[in-house]
Amino acid sequence: MPTVFESISDGFYAAFFAPDPEKRRAAIEAWRQEATRVIQSSVENDLRTFLESILKDTWTLEGWKSRVEKFSRLQNGVPFIDTYRLFLDVKLRQHASSDKDLIVGVLTPEIRAKTLEAANAAKAALAKLEPHPPIALREIDLHGNTVDEAIPIIEEFLKKSYQDNVRLVRIIHGKGIGVLRKAIREYLGKHKLVKSIGPADKDHGGEGATEAKLVDFSVTA
Repeated sequence: MPTVFESISDGFYAAFFAPDPEKRRAAIEAWRQEATRVIQSSVENDLRTFLESILKDTWTLEGWKSRVEKFSRLQNGVPFIDTYRLFLDVKLRQHASSDKDLIVGVLTPEIRAKTLEAANAAKAALAKLEPHPPIALREIDLHGNTVDEAIPIIEEFLKKSYQDNVRLVRIIHGKGIGVLRKAIREYLGKHKLVKSIGPADKDHGGEGATEAKLVDFSVTA
């Protein structure tokens, strides 16, 4: 008769779904302690049931003798006793409802609701880690800014664009005498989030704008 730990199983899921790693470790450790107590009690009951079933016919001399002969017999050349062992099988697996299953800790609506709440919190946390759909291009206009003003603006622009999974950024700086353009391109050429740079095409400003391809987005970066 398989023993199914319904509420204990959901308790594990609720602990496992905690988005914060430290809280998850603490919750799983607390679950382990509680599950150990419940499972140990169940194992003790199962052992009593097992012993009663296996010993009920062996208290007589004939019953005892029959068991001795069975366990001493060869099976495929190997003593039967060497192929017959007591197993303890504890694992999470799909449950096919059966009247023969022993349910320990019946799952209540309150426990199920708590588990689903934890699962939804985990899904929400996971969604924040998923990369955004790629954005082909984003641009910013820095006309009228000095170099000292432009660089911090570009830094935030690049970080936000990268976080939003932007593939290409265009920085409009104008042509002028080329001071701002030169500073921006030197800055972009050394930036860790920039894969390559170049002037925009004629329809989008030519030398009056600089385009930069960003490195591939990674949730672990």
